[in-house]
Amino acid sequence: MFTLSELPKATPSSKINIFAFRWLIFRIMIGAGLIKIRGDKCWRDLTCMNYHYETQPVPNPVSYYLHQSPEAMHKFEVLSNHFIELVAPFLLLLPHRGLCMLGGALQIVFQVVLIISGNLSFLNWLTILPSLACFDDASLAWMFPDSLGNFKAKVIALNREVQSRPPSKSMLLL
Repeated sequence: MFTLSELPKATPSSKINIFAFRWLIFRIMIGAGLIKIRGDKCWRDLTCMNYHYETQPVPNPVSYYLHQSPEAMHKFEVLSNHFIELVAPFLLLLPHRGLCMLGGALQIVFQVVLIISGNLSFLNWLTILPSLACFDDASLAWMFPDSLGNFKAKVIALNREVQSRPPSKSMLLL
């Protein structure tokens, strides 16, 4: 029966929900990379960034300066794009904590670079959100102040305790 009561304090995050967010960002990034490779020859011959900044939907002031970069830099940008969209998403699905966090950080940094280089509305901000599922409580603790009545330390200790126990069948379903 559903109640509005508080969940028990040792209730872990649902593994299915976490994996669903990671799968979502994996599909978004792989899809974006594949559509570029299959769609236009300029992505295959590494010339798309030569004119991207002057043809993007809503350029910003930084776009002008990035457009003035040398062609070698534009080729590096295309190669970086291919790496982030076609190779790095596989890190998101790995069970190794460090590699998954690296994959999530790469996706977030990539989206921030896209936000700085040109405004694609809220799409980049929405793409950052599922990437947050690559981080656990301990890795995000630095973002929260210590002045919450030692709440941060309790969450970190609880996270360590839950991770030290062997997974139960119910942990996979919650």
